[in-house]
Amino acid sequence: MDTSSLPLDLPHTRHAPPAPPLPLPSVEPPQESPDAPPDAPPLLESPAPELPAPAPEATAPSAEAEALLYGMLIRQIRRRTKLTQIAFTRRYCIPLGTFRNWEQGRVKPDATARSYLALIAKAPEETAALIGD
Repeated sequence: MDTSSLPLDLPHTRHAPPAPPLPLPSVEPPQESPDAPPDAPPLLESPAPELPAPAPEATAPSAEAEALLYGMLIRQIRRRTKLTQIAFTRRYCIPLGTFRNWEQGRVKPDATARSYLALIAKAPEETAALIGD
């Protein structure tokens, strides 16, 4: 899978507008049966039908979910370079512990790191040459 076209910055998701209220079914009052004896109690109204549960609102991905998504993208970038974690971090001057946290989805990289990783994804050889590898 070519990850060069994948964005490293997730778009902000907007909350979905609330769903319109569901129309209630019309309930006709019970009709007295002509066959009912005169001393019979009046018919009880049937209980209202249960309404379906409201649809859950769309929410933005949690911080944990974003970190996992970035982790998957970072792993793809590293695998495209055919480098181990240690070799990748040495080549691009990234602390190994920090990189492992990113790749394993424990921590979301900050904006500067995401920009750096996007640069590595688009031009890995040129980026390594620029930083002196």
